[in-house]
Amino acid sequence: MGRRQRKAAALTGAVSKSVAIDEHVSTSAVSLAAKATTTKVAYARYVTGKDGWLAWTEAQGVSSTGLDERAADRVAQFLYFRTCAFSLGVSTAGQLLAAVGQYYDEATSCGKGMWAVIAREGEASSTAGNPVHSTAVKDMRRAHKQSKARAGEGEVDSVDVIEPVQIRTFFSRYFSGRPLSACDPDTVMLHAAVLMGMCLMLRFNELSSLTMEHLGRSEGHFSLSIPTGTKTQHRKQKYELTPWPTCIQLDPRLDPVLAFATWMRLRGAADGYIFCDLRQIGGRWRLYQTEPMSSNNLVFLLRKLYAPCGVLDAHELATHTAKRSGVQFCEAIQQTPAWIMDKGGWTDPASFMRYRGLCNRLEQRTAYSTKASW
Repeated sequence: MGRRQRKAAALTGAVSKSVAIDEHVSTSAVSLAAKATTTKVAYARYVTGKDGWLAWTEAQGVSSTGLDERAADRVAQFLYFRTCAFSLGVSTAGQLLAAVGQYYDEATSCGKGMWAVIAREGEASSTAGNPVHSTAVKDMRRAHKQSKARAGEGEVDSVDVIEPVQIRTFFSRYFSGRPLSACDPDTVMLHAAVLMGMCLMLRFNELSSLTMEHLGRSEGHFSLSIPTGTKTQHRKQKYELTPWPTCIQLDPRLDPVLAFATWMRLRGAADGYIFCDLRQIGGRWRLYQTEPMSSNNLVFLLRKLYAPCGVLDAHELATHTAKRSGVQFCEAIQQTPAWIMDKGGWTDPASFMRYRGLCNRLEQRTAYSTKASW
């Protein structure tokens, strides 16, 4: 810690962390500690949980940390087993492989390099790298994707954004000229979720986990205090839902505060999830505040309700759509990268840049960059 940092720590009462000069530092442990709480839970489930890597290797009678020439084949076999013969999603496969790779690195210090079997004539073969990063595993992942594609369940590789003109079309289609009592609650909730996700730069799976306990007020605005980290948030634990910082805030159709306040008026102040589950029973809507509206259901609503609103391809909208749209929206209204990173709680420029890119595919390269988008 430098002189300025020590002075700041002394003024704020913060306790600086230090590492003894003779203390061993595990790079894999440091990497895992920096990950989100939900990621750590998922990793533990895939390694030590039911039907996890440890249970599978024990049932197979093999070492869970073996680095012999058959190690990569075992990882590929576990992938096929744990995805229930490819019935689970491709993203799930990616998570469990990341968990096994992290476990290997932590247990054997094999690193995260490409797997290689080294054979010399007259000598015993040796290995190098992490068996997760092997040709055998890549072939199994390719077979997994092909299997899902043949079943018509291929996952979207790219994520489209929602442009302001499409939000205005959504508003005109579902809300214009109607009192709140005549609007479907699912459209009101989705409108609030999209604009809130854009303003706070949160994914749908992050929004769906928010409860009324997280909600507060700060300087006249709604605020969210999140005690645990997410994949993109390590230190920033408070978000403020404020109007857009330009004249665009004068358009009520794009106002995130108004959209959220409208949804809260419909939802009520009962404890539970902010974006709660809702169902239509006997022609009437019923809200279940104790049950969250899952990110999958939010994405389903997003694709269904935005399909007639001018989006290029509704199937390309996903859980990252609102966050990606928020980053590009703020960039389009001339906010600096530093301001956007602070607003979204980014500490890693590399992950921020993935959201900052104009598009994931050629057809959307004009998103937010032409008058037609607004």
